[in-house]
Amino acid sequence: MELYRKRDIYRSGIYLIRNKITDKTYIGRSVNIYKRILHHKFTLRNKTKDANFHLCKAWYKYGEDNFEYVVLEDVEKNNEKLNQRELFWMTKYKSTNRKFGYNLKFKTKGGTLPEETRKRMSDSMIKRVAELNYDTSKHSHTFWKDNPKKLKEMGIKLKLIKRKYRFEQYSRDMIFIKVWDSVEDIILNNKGWKWQNIYSVCNGYKPTYMNFIWRKIKI
Repeated sequence: MELYRKRDIYRSGIYLIRNKITDKTYIGRSVNIYKRILHHKFTLRNKTKDANFHLCKAWYKYGEDNFEYVVLEDVEKNNEKLNQRELFWMTKYKSTNRKFGYNLKFKTKGGTLPEETRKRMSDSMIKRVAELNYDTSKHSHTFWKDNPKKLKEMGIKLKLIKRKYRFEQYSRDMIFIKVWDSVEDIILNNKGWKWQNIYSVCNGYKPTYMNFIWRKIKI
């Protein structure tokens, strides 16, 4: 990846890192794009904890010469405007969708999500819950106490979902540790751990859990 474009040293705005083989993108923002790109290259080369997992994996798979960066837009050094424009370009390039990009989540550094975005995320969560035939309006201790049959059905459905994937465990430096047969096996062997947080890492909402990187593999 070409980095020594000193004309960008004082540029503030939105940039894109593109995989020239797959055309997948990473969108970022900075008040000094030149220094930010240098930082990206350092974290990717050294697989530091600050490196984006998806981008880092692709970086080593395809080679750094197959990546390029482009300044998409110059934006004044104003956090609110930088946040707004970063979200705009992330939406345009669909960079949080694993088919198109490497961004971990639809969120900016220190920024808040627009109402439309929050609604879309909320609708997505409702859809996932609906797939379990789970009535959110009845999600209470009293409801489950009064409906033990439904509680049992829900438990069976959740158990089947937890058995849909195997899980790969890596260190923060992306050193392979182990493959687990299911998330249940991880929880049973690690008292106090939460399966929801492991899924959050797999789905890109958290970078790590219990200081490990997790990846799920559909069985």
